[in-house]
Amino acid sequence: RPKHGFSVPLEDYFNGQWSRVGDDYFSRTAELAPFLDASKVVELWRQAKQKKASRRLAYTFLVLLIWLDH
Repeated sequence: RPKHGFSVPLEDYFNGQWSRVGDDYFSRTAELAPFLDASKVVELWRQAKQKKASRRLAYTFLVLLIWLDH
């Protein structure tokens, strides 16, 4: 059988165990990443949680914000 990937349940994580952590980091976007348009990034997070925007892109920004904080 050929290799195939698996999908990470980002929607479940964003609306479950990662919700508060994500909300915290995205609310600090302007502080952590002043080179980003904070309002657009926060809106991406909000829409990704509602399944209206790319969850992969929101995950990428979440990882970036965590990395910048540390």
